[in-house]
Amino acid sequence: MLSASQLSSLKETVRKFQPDVIHIQSSFKEMPSTGQIYLDFGDEELLSRDILYSPDIHNFPQLSPSYLNDALAFSDRAKLRPLVILDAVCPTGITETVHQLIYRNVFAAELFQVGYTTGVIAIGLARRPDLFFDQAQSLIKGMSNTKTLGEIVNSLRLRSSSRELAEQIPTAAVALFANEPGLTVLAPE
Repeated sequence: MLSASQLSSLKETVRKFQPDVIHIQSSFKEMPSTGQIYLDFGDEELLSRDILYSPDIHNFPQLSPSYLNDALAFSDRAKLRPLVILDAVCPTGITETVHQLIYRNVFAAELFQVGYTTGVIAIGLARRPDLFFDQAQSLIKGMSNTKTLGEIVNSLRLRSSSRELAEQIPTAAVALFANEPGLTVLAPE
């Protein structure tokens, strides 16, 4: 769990940078004793090989929706709250992939329910690097071309020609949690 100083550090980061979009790529774990779902950034050896490695990630080993919402509460109320993109890492095996899908959606729903985000887009679980890349490109294009949240999510729901469930999940199971899917992330110039 996060200590008070770690939560304060996260709150200060949100307050300082005032992000429009927060993209989190992670696995999800369930705490068996409480049923709480939290972000799981993996072990240090895997993280150290990541191109985007940040040593600060270890300061937040069990980031739950309530802790993340506490930090997002400090975003500027004069503008839209940040859009959060939850990008679930694909595990090996279809059973664990389905678990990750459920955990991701539960986390997204709990995060959105409090109301400190404009919306939550839940993506990920792509086994093939080309599909991951295609979705990343669609996401970036959609946001930079001021498409609405609904249009962005629809563009991510590419049709899979495969009959395998593992190949369909990354596209068919893209989820949007938003009160106003007609909002844009960035204001048109």
